[in-house]
Amino acid sequence: MSAGRPRRFVLVDPCLRGPGSHPFHYAALVLAAAARRGRECLLVAHRDCAAAPAGCRVLAACTHSAYSKYTLAGGLDRLDARGRPPLLPEPPWTARHRARRRAERVAAFAREIAPAIADLAAGDVVLVATASELEAEGLARAIAAARPPRGVGWHVQYHLPILAGFADDVARQEGRLAATRAALRTAAAAAAPHEIIHHATTAELAAHYA
Repeated sequence: MSAGRPRRFVLVDPCLRGPGSHPFHYAALVLAAAARRGRECLLVAHRDCAAAPAGCRVLAACTHSAYSKYTLAGGLDRLDARGRPPLLPEPPWTARHRARRRAERVAAFAREIAPAIADLAAGDVVLVATASELEAEGLARAIAAARPPRGVGWHVQYHLPILAGFADDVARQEGRLAATRAALRTAAAAAAPHEIIHHATTAELAAHYA
């Protein structure tokens, strides 16, 4: 890092593939706000991203997006509208396959964002948007590998629900909430002594990740 460089804002959105999408519009607004505050901005996007908001560097690096059947949010497709699982149980190898794919995605995300966080300094900020629990774990693993200085702001923002149905249907999905909490505890332990601050787009969604 050169002496006296501006403080940096790194926006990571593995779902951002280019203009015309909600992630791109969100990124343009957030990056513009950061630039007005004098931040040096970097956007880390999906590897298919070929354009960035004006005046911003882009690193097209992410192989996978949060819209994956292997995330807890993606697993909603296996439940009915009230959060009930299928009547027929899954074969035992399905869970092993899913666990392996989840681990691969965590490792890939950590590896792919490593260049973006390699030379951060106190006062810099990193926001992972449109994230799942896998991106939270991947960010924590990248932090552990990079060993950045204290004082970097680490943030993860969730846009996707992990529960189906209504308030009365939450109890039968306690296992999904427990899995989310376990993933976030794993992330917290890996990132320590750094702290990752978690955000959601609504109060209702925040309860899914609490």
